[in-house]
Amino acid sequence: MKMLSADRLAYFEEKVHLVGYSMGGYLAALTALENPSRIASLTLIGSTCDALAETAQKARQQTLRLIKNKQYKGMTQKHLAQFFHPSNQQNKEYLALVKNMERDLGPGVLAAQYQATASRNNLLPKLAKASFAVNLIAGELDNFVSPQTFRAMQEAIPKANSHTISNAGHMSPIEQPAELAKCLAENMTKFG
Repeated sequence: MKMLSADRLAYFEEKVHLVGYSMGGYLAALTALENPSRIASLTLIGSTCDALAETAQKARQQTLRLIKNKQYKGMTQKHLAQFFHPSNQQNKEYLALVKNMERDLGPGVLAAQYQATASRNNLLPKLAKASFAVNLIAGELDNFVSPQTFRAMQEAIPKANSHTISNAGHMSPIEQPAELAKCLAENMTKFG
């Protein structure tokens, strides 16, 4: 995944605005840190870029065991709801969209993603020293990037631009696409 990201940088003569969402944010940050002369800005959406907590590692291992044993049945409704702002947790259209994405990708892709990002370092100290601009975006009530975690990221990267998207959880691209697009456009204009 990291090689594919770095490979795409060669398509452009000018510096790029690299955007990563959720788990992809960690991969985007790795790519940016390994290719700083090619990056105009890095935007992390709903991504922490730190080491995984022990509880998250254990949950991933449990999921990987289920996948390996062909017992993985997909996300439960309770787990699925955690991706959304409380006002959207019963939105059948949103829930179905994420469920369909999970079904389209399949358990093999989930296993590959989990394995690729299981053993990860805290990138925040390196991002704080990066020569390119860093933008942090999180949903107001993101269960995977809590307000406390988001504040800690802001403190770890004091020069970062940050934006909280109102009425959004982890799925801000689905819940508030217009506000997210506006934020991305502003960041790219600012660091263009």
